Amino acid sequence: MITLYGLPLSSYTAKVRVALHWRGLSYQEREPEGGYRSAAWAERVPMGTLPALAHDGFFLAESEAILEYLEDAFTERPLLPSGAQPRAQVRMLARLHDLHVEPRVRALFPLIKDPAPHPRLPSYTQHCTTSSSAWRSSRRPAPSWPAISPAWPTAALLSPFPLPGACLRP
Repeated sequence: MITLYGLPLSSYTAKVRVALHWRGLSYQEREPEGGYRSAAWAERVPMGTLPALAHDGFFLAESEAILEYLEDAFTERPLLPSGAQPRAQVRMLARLHDLHVEPRVRALFPLIKDPAPHPRLPSYTQHCTTSSSAWRSSRRPAPSWPAISPAWPTAALLSPFPLPGACLRP
């Protein structure tokens, strides 16, 4: 039996959820024991991060480690292509998510609770527009990435340019 510990809004949990669905694996999903950031969860996962996965007595945290475990433990319908270079490119895209996409999405979380126009939102919008243009103009075609075109809609979020730290803070 597989148990996935996570939260509905966690993009890290979503990555693992997609992998489980892709493989057709049955699993149950639960919130962290004691709640996210609780002492009980920190005792189980010292970093206090999400997601975590339990499988037949084995427990593992961190989305990338979980994805690698699933790739090794359940070889039907692999997520990674064959060959070292294509596999490395997929791993690079995963790191782009973790280092560039997710932090920018998380910066928008305060707007979920208070959707009123935020005074710093125009600067965030301008940053995304500028970063998107810079990213598109500097992007070199990669023939082995046929699913990713220069007009990729999330280019603004994948920008390697730093997001102003106080972008959404009053």
